[in-house]
Amino acid sequence: MYNHHMRSLPPYLLTVLSPTEVNDICTRLKICELLSKGVTYREIIKRTGTGAATIARVAKHLQGSGAIHGSQKKTIKPTLKNQYSFGNHAPTP
Repeated sequence: MYNHHMRSLPPYLLTVLSPTEVNDICTRLKICELLSKGVTYREIIKRTGTGAATIARVAKHLQGSGAIHGSQKKTIKPTLKNQYSFGNHAPTP
């Protein structure tokens, strides 16, 4: 779990969410952080253990919210296309 992300959550969330839900939120916050730094999907998968679909979903929301600006927007989708086959979602060698 990403403790610094967990500490940033409002205390009431820690009481109403299950440990799994808290972990999922912290993982998504870590994905946001990594995407905003321009880290590739492949590296994010290695660091977080999440799938490309989860990373793509987070990236889509970041782009829609305006949290990713300029050249960062251009690097997110091509990164996924270059590293993964959409047919089986398996990493390319």
